[in-house]
Amino acid sequence: MPLYELVCISRAYTAQATMRLAAKHVLDNGGVVRTFQNLGYQTLPYRIKRHGNVEVHGQYWAMQFYSAPKLLPELQEKLNYEENLIRHTTLKIGDSMKDVISKTSKY
Repeated sequence: MPLYELVCISRAYTAQATMRLAAKHVLDNGGVVRTFQNLGYQTLPYRIKRHGNVEVHGQYWAMQFYSAPKLLPELQEKLNYEENLIRHTTLKIGDSMKDVISKTSKY
């Protein structure tokens, strides 16, 4: 299973519920959550309109997880409908455990 990183911006003080939703979806579909990282509450670089609201502040967070590639479209669709989420993106870190270990050992 490839390793992915989900990086998100949630509305202020709603990040925990959104993290729980994303992790539950990954776990329910046979994936494994590796880490959560709270990147802090910050002012957004520009105003973002999402679900009819204009947001100027957000809670940044990241989640690393292993999952099958077929899970990603389902996860992204679920996150698109989440009202507390302002932005999200999914990055592929590596195809296998060997790739991930070799990348981290260089630093």
